[in-house]
Amino acid sequence: MIFGSVEPLQSYCVHLLLSNDDIYFTVLENKGSFSVYGPRPAVQVDKLLRRKHAKDDSEKELKEFVKLLKSAREMPSHSKLAKSSWRTEEKIRHRIESLEAYAIDKHYISPYFLMSDLCILMQY
Repeated sequence: MIFGSVEPLQSYCVHLLLSNDDIYFTVLENKGSFSVYGPRPAVQVDKLLRRKHAKDDSEKELKEFVKLLKSAREMPSHSKLAKSSWRTEEKIRHRIESLEAYAIDKHYISPYFLMSDLCILMQY
């Protein structure tokens, strides 16, 4: 029952909205074929929102970095920037260093896995 209504369409729509929400509502109890939802505490909502925004920002940065790598890969060799220019921006430098460390670690394990991982990253 949603706000006094037991119409199937309204019930289903509300169920879809509540069951897909990971931030503002939580399941209080399950009763057979239906669930009882309730609001999360404001502190928990703030924490979940901060976590979601941090994850979104991180994914956006990764996509931008992969886009930068792809554009550098596709450039003709005579117009590519010098290696030193990649190390001027702090975030890019850290990502390059992480890739280097990852490649070195993977090299000792198996070059095949390194190439497959980098191919997946480049398709991201």
